[in-house]
Amino acid sequence: MAAVSGSDVRSLREELQLTTTDLATLLGVSNSTVRRWESVPTAQVDAGSARVLAVLKDELAQKRGENERRAFKAAIMKALLVGGGLFALFVVLKAVFDKPKNSEEPDER
Repeated sequence: MAAVSGSDVRSLREELQLTTTDLATLLGVSNSTVRRWESVPTAQVDAGSARVLAVLKDELAQKRGENERRAFKAAIMKALLVGGGLFALFVVLKAVFDKPKNSEEPDER
């Protein structure tokens, strides 16, 4: 178990424009679990969910422009609609590991 701020869970979910059901599906937990996490100052979250939340937060923070952030959010939503939580998790991890080798340099398209 890992301690995670309930307000951080809510903020991340809202930034990604996900419902509690969407986030629950992505994490493989129940809707009531996500609501419980968000309702307390410090939630005890299973290690797997804590890792996914950290990856989502880090990945979103690394998106430089609004277009990148919007595309990341849209990819998660599309994956949830098409294939459910496991497929959405795959899309998130793919975004993390498919970064260009020089990801520090801005894209000049």
